[in-house]
Amino acid sequence: PNPTDNNKVVRRAYSIASLQQALAREPITVFGDGKQTRTFTHVRDAVRAILKLAEHPKAVGGVFNIGGKGEISIEELAQTVKEVLRSPSPIIHIPYEEAYEEGFEDMMKRVPDIGRIQELIGYDPIFSLEDIILDVADYQIYKRVNKKKASLTQEIHV
Repeated sequence: PNPTDNNKVVRRAYSIASLQQALAREPITVFGDGKQTRTFTHVRDAVRAILKLAEHPKAVGGVFNIGGKGEISIEELAQTVKEVLRSPSPIIHIPYEEAYEEGFEDMMKRVPDIGRIQELIGYDPIFSLEDIILDVADYQIYKRVNKKKASLTQEIHV
């Protein structure tokens, strides 16, 4: 069920793709060994931080990382998505060689240093990974329902 391009899996955001797969009860894809780590941020935490930075005079001209807390491996993320959504989806691993073009390299760790923004505006993310998963799942379901409504409305008017 993965989108492909010339027999290579098209790169998609880990959290959205695994969430969509879990909601559809399809196998959850983990690329590589799943040991690469990431930190996820809720969009509401990011917006809140941007608004505070926009109002702070010492932020002008500065560069700030906005991110979450809680580094998690992609394997653990897939398991967490399964648990939070109560999905029976199995987790499958696809080697990078099968998923990406030759020469692809994934960063093993993507974790922002949020020390500077914490110091300046007291930034402290409040939404958990579970909150993020549930909110994204709600949005995906909302989109699916509205797409079906639009399709039905279109059929009625044809």
